[in-house]
Amino acid sequence: MLEGIIKGSTHILEFVMDALFSGAIKNEDLKEWATCIIRDNDVTDIPDYIFELSAFNGKRTDLLEVIGFSFDWKCTKSQSSALYGIALKRGKELGEECSPKVAMKALEKHPEVEKQFREVFPFIKF
Repeated sequence: MLEGIIKGSTHILEFVMDALFSGAIKNEDLKEWATCIIRDNDVTDIPDYIFELSAFNGKRTDLLEVIGFSFDWKCTKSQSSALYGIALKRGKELGEECSPKVAMKALEKHPEVEKQFREVFPFIKF
């Protein structure tokens, strides 16, 4: 379960952070995700930053400092836009980052993004 959230293997963490920055998840969802990691794993194996994320109330710009290393989801621009489609499906207004039409078309084109979203955030229903 910790594969993907530890330094050197961060693909799940990167996805989570992109979901947060796109508006597909809220800070409360981030905290719940981190709490699930803590609940489902041996505490001695969990990176310290996960505990900090479970109580995170800071600004998103502080996340790099909290995590302690840089993160960037390796995806296409269209896959990244698909996260904005999820944000729309969850009722979020999009800013200038992505138009609703582009977001929904990208989500339609990349069902794997929604599949991954549902796997990473099984507690979120929409």
